[in-house]
This record gives sequence, C-alpha cells and structure tokens, in this order.
Amino acid sequence: MANAALFAKALGRRYVTAPFTETAQRSRPEQAVADIFQEVDEEVRREQWQRLWKRHGRYATGALILLLAAVLGYIGWQKYTEMREGERSQQFADAILLIGDPDPAKASTAFQQLAQGGDGIAAMARFRIAALKVEAKDITGAVATYDAITADRSLPQPLRDVATLLSALQVVDTAEPADIIKRLEPLTAATNPWRFSALELTALASQRAGDTTKARTIYTLLADDLDTPSDLRGRAAEMLEALKEK
Repeated sequence: MANAALFAKALGRRYVTAPFTETAQRSRPEQAVADIFQEVDEEVRREQWQRLWKRHGRYATGALILLLAAVLGYIGWQKYTEMREGERSQQFADAILLIGDPDPAKASTAFQQLAQGGDGIAAMARFRIAALKVEAKDITGAVATYDAITADRSLPQPLRDVATLLSALQVVDTAEPADIIKRLEPLTAATNPWRFSALELTALASQRAGDTTKARTIYTLLADDLDTPSDLRGRAAEMLEALKEK
C-alpha cells in the first residue's frame, strides 16, 4: 500500500511538473515509466533510511556505556584497593546508592562534592554527573560535562577519549555531521582502543550528511574486521545490507 502511494506520488509529480511540450509528447513511454520507477525506488529507500535511523540512531549507547563501565570499574577497583578504608571510597559508594532515591538532587549533590578532587574517584564522579544529566534529559548539560572531561589534560587520554565518544553520541542525530566526524577523527586511528565505536558513530554521522559512500565504506570495514566486537560487527553488517544499491 505504501509503495502504491509512493508510485502515485511520483506519477503525479512527473506529469504535473514536467512541461507538456512537443518534445515531451515524443518521449518514449518506456523511458517515462523507467524514470517513474526510479523515483519510487528513491522514495522507498528514503523511507527505509528514516526507519533505520530511528531504530539505530542511538544503538551505540549500550556498547559505550558498557565500555565506560569497564574503564571506570577498573579505575574504581584500583582506587578501592589503594584506599580500602578511605573516606572518599565510602562516599562514592554512598553516592551510588543515592541514584535510586526519589529525589535525584541527592545523588547529583553527592557526586558534585566528590568531583572536587584530582583522583580517580573525582573522575568517576564527573562521568556519573554527566550520566545523571542524560537520564534527566539535560543533553546540553551532559555534553558540557563530557566536553569538560575531554578538555582536562590531567586525566588519562583513554578516559578523555571515552568522554568524547559519549559527548558525540548524545548529539549524533542533532549536531552538524561534519562537526561530529571531525571531532571523532583522532579516535578512528588504528592504534586507538575506542576506534570501533568512533567509526560506528562516524558512519552514522556520514549517513545523516548523505554521504552513503563513506558510510558504506566504514560499515564494510567494521563488518570485515575480525577484531571488531561481535555485536558491533552484526550492526555494521545489517546497516551495510540496507545501504546496498538496488
């Protein structure tokens, strides 16, 4: 039914907008029909893109959150073993418990206090603050927090890179695609541990920009690389299938 509507739309557009000249009258019917079907095919693919974007626009969220949890968990364990009886470790644990409190301000305040330091606990608190902002739909605030972490040269580069990824993830479907791609470019290097996630977001931004050739190239790379995480390879293969030219 949808395809029939698209066909009717294309048919009407062609015969309403095309000049009815003697040359047009002499055009071969076969060519006219072929042109109409081409327009229908483009409309179908455009709708398919819209459905895929809605479905996959934020599909990297879970992978990146797990990635972040692993990094922060490792740092937290290091700090825990170093400060087993430390007051800040206990404060962080207490702040985690406040996340489920009916009053979200309690957890936010606790993490804000913990973020006023230069140790691993402070770094984890800053990520938690950003995550709370995301949950509260304060995307602007979350991005600002992630960007501040990215700009903090006192932090390890891997953590700063994760902040860049999470920041890009929040605006990958709203910011200028060129800005997203440029920002993620350093993270797509072969030596960067987060390159697969950076490439995935770059492909999404390329789709939004209409650069299907670049998106197809990236998805092919991710789908064929055995080092790509299995779930990401699966998503890349699915998107690549949708991008195939008909």
